[in-house]
Amino acid sequence: MDSVVTEGSSVACEHHGTVSVVATAVHAVLQVAEKSVSADTLAGSTVDAKCIQNDPSKGQKQCTLILDQSEGSTSKVLYVDDKPVLLATAKGTTDGVPGNSWLVTDAAQDVLTAD
Repeated sequence: MDSVVTEGSSVACEHHGTVSVVATAVHAVLQVAEKSVSADTLAGSTVDAKCIQNDPSKGQKQCTLILDQSEGSTSKVLYVDDKPVLLATAKGTTDGVPGNSWLVTDAAQDVLTAD
């Protein structure tokens, strides 16, 4: 079982840019350790300017947006508002070039877990 992602969890691109979770991904319906649980998808969330992949002369484009997430990033059994909660194993792609992956770096809680 994996920890459930909440608003207190840390999500980042592979170049250390912090992901700001879009409001639609956070639901206040279920509270865990006083943090709202993230559900459904992080697609559309933004990556801050801390992404260190930023040298256009080397063909690099800084990660700025979460494009999608990999299959298996959400629970098969725990839902909020009819949407599966995100798990700490969530990962996916950003709009960065050449590296373009993101992942949960710290779930920041281990009270609520799910498959």
